Amino acid sequence: MLQSILARINVEDIKTVSETLVGEKQDVVINPRGPLNLLRGYIGHQSGYMYNKRFYSPEIDTDYALTKKGLSSRNEQEYDFTRTPVNDRVYKDIATQTPDSKYLSTYHAQLIKMFPSIDGDLSIEAGRPNALTNFLRADHVKKDTKYILAALLLLSEGVDIKIAVDHTGGDKKKLVIKSKTCKEKVFVDVEMHTAGIDPVTNKYSDKINQKEAAEIVNFYIRCRDNPLLKRGGEFTMPATKEEFESGRFLNNAAFLIQTYIYEFIDTEEDYKNFVNAVHELLVDQVVEKENPEQTKKKGKKGRIFDELFLAKDAFDENKKYIESFCGFLKAKNENTKFPFCNDSQLPRYTRVPRCKLDKLGFEKDQALYYSNCVETALLGLFCCLAYNPEKGEYQTSHMGEGVSKELKKFFEDYPKPTETTDFEMHKQWSKVVACLKDEKIDYKKEKNELIAGISNIFLAISEITGQKEGILKLVEYIENACKCRKLDDEKKAYISGKIASIIKSLSLNKNVKVLCYNMIHGKRSSGKSDILAEIKITYTFNRVCNGLSLNISHGHGHLSLLPFLDANSAQIKERC
Repeated sequence: MLQSILARINVEDIKTVSETLVGEKQDVVINPRGPLNLLRGYIGHQSGYMYNKRFYSPEIDTDYALTKKGLSSRNEQEYDFTRTPVNDRVYKDIATQTPDSKYLSTYHAQLIKMFPSIDGDLSIEAGRPNALTNFLRADHVKKDTKYILAALLLLSEGVDIKIAVDHTGGDKKKLVIKSKTCKEKVFVDVEMHTAGIDPVTNKYSDKINQKEAAEIVNFYIRCRDNPLLKRGGEFTMPATKEEFESGRFLNNAAFLIQTYIYEFIDTEEDYKNFVNAVHELLVDQVVEKENPEQTKKKGKKGRIFDELFLAKDAFDENKKYIESFCGFLKAKNENTKFPFCNDSQLPRYTRVPRCKLDKLGFEKDQALYYSNCVETALLGLFCCLAYNPEKGEYQTSHMGEGVSKELKKFFEDYPKPTETTDFEMHKQWSKVVACLKDEKIDYKKEKNELIAGISNIFLAISEITGQKEGILKLVEYIENACKCRKLDDEKKAYISGKIASIIKSLSLNKNVKVLCYNMIHGKRSSGKSDILAEIKITYTFNRVCNGLSLNISHGHGHLSLLPFLDANSAQIKERC
């Protein structure tokens, strides 16, 4: 299944943003046919354009390994396949093959940096502190992020933005965006460094050089006048069905930054601010100095403006298409009998701030942020356990009196499935799973960042739900099995049965089937012994099956939807 991580604004907010008046005069809206229309990002995401580009481009030398594992019970050779997208590189010889190969080589290098996709899901998240996403979220940068993204978008549209990576400060580079209409005005002036763990010294530093961000900015400056990307060029954005079906636009820098922005911004308010930043920059950088208020000037400058924005009195004619599409998606989502309509709605891990031990707040230091993959896997599991398919909402009363106040509050704040899991939702979930009292629960640091392992995860579930007896028996059995260093079929069957029993007891929908696969004795990233396995959970309601897979591997937790035929399509079609 095609997958992505976090961000992405929900459908209702997409509709709201499309109707919002933009600019100081409030006289324009987003052009539904232009690159600012969020539906373009939504459809592109659902269709998997960037996913396919990132993982199947012939220009990318993919990192994988196939190693012998041993013999199966049928005496057949088994193999382990390991795919490590974060180590992908561009083929070295691509830059000399054709005249446009130099551009393609650079383009794919930026693609890998902007979408590191650590575990096989399309992702802008990266653990390294010098990644673009971490730079844009840095405390000293985030207030200006809207202008930085707006500048990159406008550069991809051919606008001459007064942006530069300034080296005049010696070792300390600065990213600067200056006004063209007012000498004293500066949109952005930020130092290109962040705080974090230096990957070279493995020590904390507040001066980590943002080389990747600088390279991406310079790449977009060069793209501004690249004929390969202009109308009639090899990689022009499509204006006809034939150009679209050729797929060559997937190599356009505009497609890359549009997709990145769609993945990066996750709230309606943030996107409105970004759109206004685009408008403000465009008026300042494009319109003639002697007539700065004239925002409908034709020619090249006017054409760019018209591609992005539309006069508000012309919007009524175009909004019917947005309303129709949003209506279809709403009907589709409301008809589901499972908390996740499709794979894109699954919660995806991100980097979150460390929760304070008293759970009254979060550490502000970006260097203390961590990737919450195990916590996010638990969020997906609890959404399934708490979901009432008849009412289409979450409840926890069936789990018993021992449910933590944090879990109750979380589902009071988020009583129904959401189109996306935004950053705030991730933070509130941290209060549920971080800083749990049981000292046996294995965290990476300061009772934050749960470590992957079946017994460790179920210890956390026990503390959250108050369901102690059955879970503690399971944990004790796993500990004894790990001491023996032998996991035979009998032990696997017992552990699988216990896991199934616990999940069924906590699930509101009792028509649930749980199976465990690829169960092995392994090590947590902390070095402690534990069981690693994939847990597949299948729910049935009104003869419709839905399910999810919870894969717990060394150092990682991963969610995916189980593939089932869509039995609801006829009902959805009837409602639309």
